[in-house]
Amino acid sequence: MKLKTIRTDDITIGSRHRKDFGDLDTLAASIDELGLLQPIGVTADNVLVFGERRLRAVRDILGWDRLQCCIVSIE
Repeated sequence: MKLKTIRTDDITIGSRHRKDFGDLDTLAASIDELGLLQPIGVTADNVLVFGERRLRAVRDILGWDRLQCCIVSIE
């Protein structure tokens, strides 16, 4: 697994199945206390594959401008 630090503004969220993100404030509080335990996944060109809730929590609530991401290859 290759990890890379990416600017949160550079991550593109394409069409997604999930419409209800649940309680992002609680998730953000957990990440703030414990850290991001599971990185989000993006393609080599920074398109989100998994972890939209985590991305929204750290970017929109915690104000992180960079995030360590797992680079995944999707065919």
